[in-house]
Amino acid sequence: MTTTIREKIYINLKSNLKNLLNYEAHIGVDATDAAEKKLYYTKSKENGRQLKESQSITLKEVAAIHEFGCPSRNIPERSFLRETVILESENIKKTISIQIENVLRSGTNLEIAVKNVANDVLKRVQERILNKIPPHLKTETIEKKGHDTPLIDTEQLFDSIKSEVVKKGGLA
Repeated sequence: MTTTIREKIYINLKSNLKNLLNYEAHIGVDATDAAEKKLYYTKSKENGRQLKESQSITLKEVAAIHEFGCPSRNIPERSFLRETVILESENIKKTISIQIENVLRSGTNLEIAVKNVANDVLKRVQERILNKIPPHLKTETIEKKGHDTPLIDTEQLFDSIKSEVVKKGGLA
C-alpha cells in the first residue's frame, strides 16, 4: 500500500497536535517569590528618606488581594491575570495560531512554540499593569506612594510574575 503526501501531512499534523497537548503554559506569580514577605516603602521619620519595610503578608497574598479585591479592607479588584487573558483573548488566539503554523510549516519545536505563547501572555500582563489597571488610585495613596500606577510600589509583585512551560507529568 502506498502512502500519499496528503496522508503523510495528516499523520504529521495529528502527531504534532497530540504532542502539543503534552505541554501547559503557566503564567503567574512565581512560587518561590510568592512565599516572600511583601516589601513596602515607608519614609524615615528622622530624615524623610524612603525605606523598604517588610510586612507579615506574603507576595502570594498581595497578588490574590489585588487580583480579586478585598472589600473588607477597601481594596478594589485590579485583575492583572484573569482580565488580561479575557481582554487579550483574540490576540492570544492569533499568537497560538502563528505558533501552531510555525510547528507545522517549519518544524519549530513544540516546547518552544508553547514558550512563545506563554511569553506573549506574560508580556501582555506586564503591559496591562504598566498601563495602569483601573480603578485609579486614591489621592492619598498617590501621595503616599509618590506615583499613580496601581500594582507598582516596590516592583516586587511585577517582577515576580513569570511564565513557564510544564510538560504534563513533570517539568519540561
